[in-house]
Amino acid sequence: MLDTNIERRSRSLGVSNIPSSGSEMRPGSIYLCVSAGKKHVPALISSICTSNTPRFIGLCEPESLFRGLDELVSQRLDQCLNTQFKDVHFWHDPEEKVSASAAILLRDVKKMPSVKPALYIIFLKSNAFPTDNQRKLDKVLARWQAWARQYQHCILFLCNGSVKSLETAALQANAFLSGIASFYALDADHYRYFIHHWSSDDNVIAKQEYLLSTNSAATLEAIDIPSEDTANIDLAVESGIETGQIVTTDGLAAEISSELHVGISVASNSLIMDSFDELHSATVIFTCSSPTEVVELATMTYKLRSRYKHNIKILIRENVQCLRYADEQFLLKAGASQIIPYIITSTRLVSLIDAIRCNDFARQLPPTLYGLLESRNTSDYRGYADPYIFAASVGKAMDAQRYSGVEHLLVRFEPLRGISLEQSLNLCHIKRDGDLVTVCRGFIYIFLHACRINDVAIALRNSLTLPVQDSFGSQSIIHDPDDVAAELELIDLSTDGIPADIGQKLLASNPEKDQKIQAKHLITVSLATPYVID
Repeated sequence: MLDTNIERRSRSLGVSNIPSSGSEMRPGSIYLCVSAGKKHVPALISSICTSNTPRFIGLCEPESLFRGLDELVSQRLDQCLNTQFKDVHFWHDPEEKVSASAAILLRDVKKMPSVKPALYIIFLKSNAFPTDNQRKLDKVLARWQAWARQYQHCILFLCNGSVKSLETAALQANAFLSGIASFYALDADHYRYFIHHWSSDDNVIAKQEYLLSTNSAATLEAIDIPSEDTANIDLAVESGIETGQIVTTDGLAAEISSELHVGISVASNSLIMDSFDELHSATVIFTCSSPTEVVELATMTYKLRSRYKHNIKILIRENVQCLRYADEQFLLKAGASQIIPYIITSTRLVSLIDAIRCNDFARQLPPTLYGLLESRNTSDYRGYADPYIFAASVGKAMDAQRYSGVEHLLVRFEPLRGISLEQSLNLCHIKRDGDLVTVCRGFIYIFLHACRINDVAIALRNSLTLPVQDSFGSQSIIHDPDDVAAELELIDLSTDGIPADIGQKLLASNPEKDQKIQAKHLITVSLATPYVID
C-alpha cells in the first residue's frame, strides 16, 4: 500500500542539454535503458551522480562490470561507485544453483531493510528478463512497478547484451515502463541516444534522438545537431568565394605562420568551434594525432559545413601517421575539403593550403549527422578473444566485406626464438575498436578491422609497443578473403592457446592490467539459500 507521507522527488539522468522531459524520472516509476555494449555505462552513471546519490545493484560479479573498460574509465567508475553511491551491491550465486534474473533479484531486494525513497540503478544482462514470453515479462515488470510505487523509488534498469528482443518486448509493456531509451556507442566518447518514450512529471516525449559526447568531467552532454532540412541547402558551387582568414591550432599556426597569415589560433580543436561567432569565409584547419579523434573531428566538420556551406574550407592535418583509409574517407564524407597526410613537409604544407583555399566545396553531405555517424564502419569488440570466438567474429566481418567494400586484414606473427607466446602477447597494444587478437597453433593473430594492405605498417605501429622486427620472428599478412577463411578454419579447430581472461590481462592496453579496484568498499554479496542481499 502506498504511504502518502513519503517524500516525492523526481530524479534526473544528469545529461546536459537534454530537456527535463527526456531525462527526469518520476517517483514510483521504472525506466529501461538498453545497449548492445556497456561503453556508455560509466559516463551515464557519472552523469546521474551529478544530481543524485543513488543506490547501485549489479546482477553480476564486480569483475563483469569492469571487464573490457579502458583503464582510465575503470578508475573513474570505481571512484564513482566508492564515493557517490549510498551503497553498492552485486548479486551473484557462486554455486550457480539459481540463474540471475530480474524476478529473483526483486525477491531478494524486498528482503533488504526498507529505505527512504531512492534512485536505484540496476545493471543487468538483457536475458535477465523473459523476453520470449510477453505475459511473463509484463508480470515481472508489474512487480517491480508495484515495489517502486510502494516506497516511491525510481528504478533505472541498465541492460546490455543482445537487447533487440528485449527492446521489442518492452515497447509492448508501456503500462509498466515509464520510459524506454536506447544507447548506441559510436566510439569511446560518442553515443547515439534514442528515446522511444519517456514520461516525467511535466511531459511525455517520444521518438527523440540525441548525439551524446563525454565531456572533460567524464559526464555526458548532448551535442547540437544541424537540421536535416538545412544540411545540403546552397551547396552549389559559386564563383568568387573569398579565402578568408585561417583558423587553426597553436601548433600548426607556429608551423605555417612565417608564410601564411593566421587569423585565429587556439590550443585545441574543440576550442576552434568556440573561437568565432560568425564566419563569412575562412579556412579552418583541424589537426589529428590519434584515430580516437576521428568521430569528434567528423562531428565538428559536419557542423561547420552544414552551417557555412561552401563559404569555408575545412582541412585536417595528420600530425602523426594515425589515419587509415576508412578514417580518411569518413572525414571527407563529413565535409572536409582535404586530408593532409603527415608526410607533407612544412614547405609543401604551405603550398597545399594556399592551393586548397582557392577551391570550392560541392559534394553532397549525408542528410543528418546521425546518418553520417552510422555510415562509419565500426565494431563494438576489441582486444583478446578465445580462438573460436576470434574465428567467428572475424568470419562475420569478412562476410560483410563482400557487400560493404571495406577491407580487413589478418596478420599472423611467430614469436622470436626464446620468447614465449605470453611475452609476445604482452607487446600488443590494441586501441582501435574492431581490432582483435588471439593466440593458438604457436602463433599470435591480429585482425585489423577496416584496414587496407597499404596501411598495415601504420596499423601495426599503433598496435604494438615495439617495432615489428623487434617484437616477432616473422609475420604473414593474409588479405585474400579465401585465404583468410582457410586460416580461420584452422584457428576454429585449434585446441591450444591462451584463455581469454589471461590473454586480456596480458595485452599492453588491457584495462585490467593495472586496474586498482578498491574491493573493500564494494559490497560483494555471495548468495546462499535463502538468497538474501544483506
